[in-house]
Amino acid sequence: MSQPQSVAETPASGFLDRGIAALGVQNIPVQQIIEKYATTETGSLFVEVAGVNVHYRDQGEGTVILLLHGILDSLHTWDYWVEAFGKGYRLVRLDYPGFGLTGGWADGEYSKERWLDFFGQFLEKIGVTEPIHIAGNSLGGGFAWQMAVNKPEKVKSIIMLDPVGYSETGTPWPITMASLPIAGSIMRLSTPPILFRFGIGQLFGDKNKIKPWHVQRYIDLSARQGNRSSYVDAFRYLTKMMKHQKEMLKKIPEIKIPVQLQWGDKDPWFLASIEIDMWKKDLPDLDLVVFQGVGHVPQLEVPELSAQSARRFIESQQ
Repeated sequence: MSQPQSVAETPASGFLDRGIAALGVQNIPVQQIIEKYATTETGSLFVEVAGVNVHYRDQGEGTVILLLHGILDSLHTWDYWVEAFGKGYRLVRLDYPGFGLTGGWADGEYSKERWLDFFGQFLEKIGVTEPIHIAGNSLGGGFAWQMAVNKPEKVKSIIMLDPVGYSETGTPWPITMASLPIAGSIMRLSTPPILFRFGIGQLFGDKNKIKPWHVQRYIDLSARQGNRSSYVDAFRYLTKMMKHQKEMLKKIPEIKIPVQLQWGDKDPWFLASIEIDMWKKDLPDLDLVVFQGVGHVPQLEVPELSAQSARRFIESQQ
């Protein structure tokens, strides 16, 4: 006698599962997503810092470089850099609060000061006390220059890849969406995969370089239990920050350490033709690298060229 068909195996339930997935309302338990994206074989570690269980990787020995991802991203965005840098470097990367496998602060409160203080606590926790190089993409690039302004004695140099800064060309649409009351409330419940496919399609200058696992990672991490609300909370703060940071921008010319600026000339979020001139005006001695035909994430789209440029820049200081 055949066994009764399980609910999971019925055509109706299969259709329902696909519908739920398409709407982006499912939540992936934290442990389940850790098992997929943070195995010990990949070097993932966790440490308690400032009230969150921080997901990070600390790989290699030598000159320390702190790698900071952008919005909606995670430490995995630097995988290719780790491979390209090779020996002589200690690459430290993390999912900072609000994103990735670290998740958000329980109180939902975000601020530039809180993030910057968190980075200092994190480095101290893992035993990094000497001045370091910092590389950051997008929001991570914004944190890099703000750390150079606030703690110049702790930073040897900064490498910014399409960073948040002057943002003369506007605020990225995911941040704007989350700041709207109705859209933000919906986003706490649902992040349809189609939005990520569209968004990632914008990030790359050459769509042929988008890998299926790039898209799936963004989709999966957004479904980590608690992350949707964390995104909205973080984005609502960032909307305010980007509208009211003129006083902070006035301090950029005070940066005296070496600065490299990498930019994809097809970045649709921060237009190279406008943003680069703003940076060169305030930091005329910066090392500028422009990637032709590349979008907002050079570390993913042209990782070898991006990493080689960064390594050349760091080695020029030795």
